[in-house]
Amino acid sequence: MSIYFINIIKDIFATLIITTFSLLGGSVKEKEISVINQENHNYFTIVTTIDAHKDTIKYNSKLPSNKTNVIVEGVDGVSYIDSDGTLKVLKERVDGIIEVGTGPNGEYNGITTGYGADCPGCSGTVACRTREGKYINLVNDGVYYKDQQYGDVRIVAADHTLFSCGTIIEVNNGRQDPFLAIVLDTGIDMRRAWRNQGVAHLDIAFITESDPGTYAVTVKNNGAKFSVQRWGW
Repeated sequence: MSIYFINIIKDIFATLIITTFSLLGGSVKEKEISVINQENHNYFTIVTTIDAHKDTIKYNSKLPSNKTNVIVEGVDGVSYIDSDGTLKVLKERVDGIIEVGTGPNGEYNGITTGYGADCPGCSGTVACRTREGKYINLVNDGVYYKDQQYGDVRIVAADHTLFSCGTIIEVNNGRQDPFLAIVLDTGIDMRRAWRNQGVAHLDIAFITESDPGTYAVTVKNNGAKFSVQRWGW
């Protein structure tokens, strides 16, 4: 193998290293590699450039102050100049959008219980209108609501001076796998717990009181954890 051919392979390999490093988010902003054909004295340059993305911050009062959401993931652009002097784009730049919460902090310890649509004094119809302006009936419509942002979420009752209608909460009570709930109902026990004792109380909806789950989800002594994902609608 000729010395000329070995040198060409070495230079191409170096170019590939620089390009790969750039794709992996390395700190190189621009790198120039010179490749010389030693027999014919031809010369060309390869330039790899990182086009750093920019993030736009959007403030949202519906998001708790302890949370941020990445709406669009920012991506650095990568390009290079080929031997003909033509710009080649390996990866398009994408500017990011980050949502920053300005609402109240949404972390609570509290209690959970369960209730059925046929509980004493219950009509089966929840107290809150949905975003679509409908009142859900737990018997006819079920105990889940399809939220535009979070998908299927479990219906719960709460004190609306603490958790307003439409609030999305991640519930971890140790009796169920952690799940997302939406506040669409209320009850006197929830209101008394918060207003008289300062205790956050979520009542998880079931179709019927005879469902064993209505008792299995009971957690007292502030043993449940609530993390608000969105305040209200």
